[in-house]
Amino acid sequence: MEAAETPWAHEKSWREVRDYLDSGNDLAILPVGSVEQHGPHMPMGHDALAAHHVAQDAGQRAGVLVYPTLWYGWTNNHMALTGTVTLKPETLTAVVTDIMSSLLYHGFNRVILVNGHRRANLAPLEIAVNQMRQKTGAALAIVDVGIIAFDRIADIRTTPPGGQGHACELEASHALHMYPHLVDMEKATPQNSNPNPEWMTGHHISDPAVDAPRFFYPKTVSEYRAEIGDQGQSGDPTQATPEKGRAFHEAVVERLVGVIEYIKTREVNVHHRTAPFED
Repeated sequence: MEAAETPWAHEKSWREVRDYLDSGNDLAILPVGSVEQHGPHMPMGHDALAAHHVAQDAGQRAGVLVYPTLWYGWTNNHMALTGTVTLKPETLTAVVTDIMSSLLYHGFNRVILVNGHRRANLAPLEIAVNQMRQKTGAALAIVDVGIIAFDRIADIRTTPPGGQGHACELEASHALHMYPHLVDMEKATPQNSNPNPEWMTGHHISDPAVDAPRFFYPKTVSEYRAEIGDQGQSGDPTQATPEKGRAFHEAVVERLVGVIEYIKTREVNVHHRTAPFED
């Protein structure tokens, strides 16, 4: 695939996909996100848009096909605010499994899921990837946009501890880099989390600068609604800049390209290629 060509599979004909496989390329990327509230200053599609742009740029650089973004994910807590759409976790697992099964059926041997929903999608995605890998032998992996370059946040942030959260300095910066026309910074307000909590209980990505024990204790929708009020974000998006977003985006894309190259080196023996309707 030439560098100038689109990496998107849905912008190609079926014969071009066949030629891609016949040339010895057998890896596909699938971005997965969410449609959920991101405060008053960011669009609900941010998680899907993050996965979309990261996958697109990495696919372009690495010369691999990228399949259409799966916009919906598991985001039950954010149902607290209007407009959010959530799948059941088992639905997400089933949908991703069917997509991977379809790709393997046609001859792909390697699939990387790019999750833009910052850890929240990981449980159902990990089940799908683990079960499919055991069943088929294919090389399957997950790259989480919020985790793959987590160590770089310390170099990029300028907010004090408590400034990172949801629709925060980092996510708003990434949004300003990717699609500034959809971000309204006049509506951004700081909602810093406690920099010295006794416990960090959320399963979303936590501020690495906050020093506290972390464990998983999910909130009910009503508890989450009471906590976030009418704003929806946590952290401080007012210090977001496109420059920070660009630095974060480049770090994530660079790491994803590295994962692509690593997965390409894995020995693969796919022994099960049934289509979803044949299971």
